[in-house]
Amino acid sequence: MGKPLIAASFNYRLGGFGFLPGTSVNKSRVANLGLHDQRMALRLIQENIAAFGGDASRVTVQGQSAGAFSIGVHYLTNGEQDEELFHAAIAESGGPVLGTPLTASDEQDVMYERILTDVGCLAMKDDLECLRCQDASELNQAFARASSSYVPILDADLVTGYTSVALREGRFPKRPLLIGTCYNEASSIIVASRFAANTSADFRDYVAGS
Repeated sequence: MGKPLIAASFNYRLGGFGFLPGTSVNKSRVANLGLHDQRMALRLIQENIAAFGGDASRVTVQGQSAGAFSIGVHYLTNGEQDEELFHAAIAESGGPVLGTPLTASDEQDVMYERILTDVGCLAMKDDLECLRCQDASELNQAFARASSSYVPILDADLVTGYTSVALREGRFPKRPLLIGTCYNEASSIIVASRFAANTSADFRDYVAGS
């Protein structure tokens, strides 16, 4: 406390760009690109933060919502191959156990085929390459139509097991983790929902009936 700190921020791919599901995606080893983006950024911090006066041995990561769940994934899915890219973490409105279960492989393929059909790639021999050739804005719209939630999937590289199992078995690096919540975190979700709750009474009725 009372000591200066250095803050570094980075972007990573979200939605279908970062967490596209499907057997073809997994076989091509391009699953969970959003998580790999994050790890690459953390490696760059390890390699370069000293040049800015930082200490690479004292990196604390902070994430909110999807970022907080990402922190949990980094804690719990790659414990045996931990690169020590961070040494403490702050997770706001999220944490080690994903709020949405990892998508089963058959459900992944249904979502993937829905996207392929939407952009005209279903009949293509190399459907993944066809997706790569699509306009980014059109792809983004197709992703939104296919699903409102894109989460990590099991793969052979990074997410090699369920976070709940790793947590139960203690297979994760033992380092500080602060978990909190953000005020009005779910407001945007409720507003976008067809069950929109505009008052406290609406919200109570919605919760009671769910």
